[in-house]
Amino acid sequence: MSKRFVLESYLEEYIWNNINEISNDNLFINKDFKYDRQYRIPCGIMDIIGIKHINHLARGFSKLDIQIIELKKDFINVLAVQQCLNYLECIKANILKKKNKIDVHDIKIVLIGVGITYSAACLLKYINFIDCYEYKISTTNKVSFEKVELESYSNNKTGFVEFLDF
Repeated sequence: MSKRFVLESYLEEYIWNNINEISNDNLFINKDFKYDRQYRIPCGIMDIIGIKHINHLARGFSKLDIQIIELKKDFINVLAVQQCLNYLECIKANILKKKNKIDVHDIKIVLIGVGITYSAACLLKYINFIDCYEYKISTTNKVSFEKVELESYSNNKTGFVEFLDF
């Protein structure tokens, strides 16, 4: 059995303390974004959020690129996907409610866990704005992240936890 973070907060702490190193690896952290953690919105608390302002002064409004990073110490499951989609709807609803010439240009969601369940993988194949990464902890306690390529699994369950998770 591979090593795991005991608490989700430890995974978050690791990413937060190594954010520059992770961005240099061109994974899921983008240097153009400003990041915050434990960001409270009306429907919950996001682990990490990144925001990039794109100003359109000629049109008199501002657009945002948003990145939501949701962390799971264990497997990414259907409930984790639902949680991220709830965050997405909540953000859009609150921005639209303000009506202060701010619009969402692009939203990307990143889910990070020790693996992914088969049910979640099947669902995520059809959601192109969510990327999944598996984290691994080596015997020397180095943490690495690898993007999960959902399409490569097609109809074969290899690599996924094979149980229903909803």
